[in-house]
Order: sequence, then C-alpha cells, then structure tokens
Amino acid sequence: MKHLRRAKLIFFVLDPISEFASSLQEEKDILENEITQFDSSFNLIPCFYVINKSDLEVEKKKSKKKPFGAYSYLVSSRTGDGISGLMKQAERLIREAQNKSNKGF
Repeated sequence: MKHLRRAKLIFFVLDPISEFASSLQEEKDILENEITQFDSSFNLIPCFYVINKSDLEVEKKKSKKKPFGAYSYLVSSRTGDGISGLMKQAERLIREAQNKSNKGF
C-alpha cells in the first residue's frame, strides 16, 4: 500500500452484493480501516466512494441517493453508466488540488 503515498485521490470501489461485507457501510469501514492502519496520513487523501453494479435492479432500488455524501458515485462497469461523471469530478478535484499546491510557491 505504500504506493498510496503518491496518490492525489483514492477510489474505494464498493460492491453492494459482495460477500466481503454485510453492507456498503461495513465494506467502506473495512477498506478505510485497512489503509489507515498501514499509514494514518492516508486519511488526508481525498477519496471517492464508487458503488458499482448500479445497473442491477436490486441496486437501483437500494442506492437512489448517495450513501456517503457528495463523493459517492453510482456506476455500472458493465454498461458504463456513471463513469464519465465520476471521471469529470475526479479531474476537477485533482486540478483544484494542483492549483492550491501551486499557489503555495
């Protein structure tokens, strides 16, 4: 996980029907805990919560809203739905971070 030290943004890709965890919240908590146990400074890196499988009927009913706030994105890797919006927001966030760091010089 040391490669995260150079990351400008972290994408947590969550699977709503995973056997990995009993809920999206639990899955999110497990992943966040893993990276902060490795290095607590990873908490300072902005992150997106990408909830996959939005194309499934069960998921459409469950995740109409963004469960983790403004940085939650519903996507479908099968259909591509939501990917372009996610990428636009990621580019915007990285650009803003670069502008802030450039102003510090």
